[in-house]
Amino acid sequence: VFLQGDGGSKADAQQITSLQARCKALEDERDAVSDQLAEAVAKVRDEKDRAMTASALQSEIHTLLRQQDLTLELLGAREEELDDMRATLDEARVIFCEELERLMGSLPATDRWGIQSMPATNAEKGITKGKHPPHTPGGDDKLHRSIGSKGTPLSAENKLDMD
Repeated sequence: VFLQGDGGSKADAQQITSLQARCKALEDERDAVSDQLAEAVAKVRDEKDRAMTASALQSEIHTLLRQQDLTLELLGAREEELDDMRATLDEARVIFCEELERLMGSLPATDRWGIQSMPATNAEKGITKGKHPPHTPGGDDKLHRSIGSKGTPLSAENKLDMD
């Protein structure tokens, strides 16, 4: 637009002022949009960083879960081994006790503990057929009648038969 004479200069000055104000407003708007763009770019970077961190954490979690599974498998195998060892130990204890009882049974009664044991048969007790063992003076006949030949208490029926 060309400026003409004095009359047009006032209108032109207003138009220039108006255009300068509009230019200033557009520059301010541009600066604000530029700031918003910078904030958006920063947010995108932060989100990318978070996504990468999340991806790394997921990978680490996956690795830890695999390690946990392997550890549980190993623990289960160890527990099975331990159970097998316990069963083997229990079997060995039973065999040991059976062997000990067999060996103790094969030793003469006087050799077991160095103590002579009670006679088990009537002949060993010195009793002949039809005779009862001699009672000691002042002894309790009921005591002799209440204990069987192997030192075990007699039942009520057996006690009645002896009386």
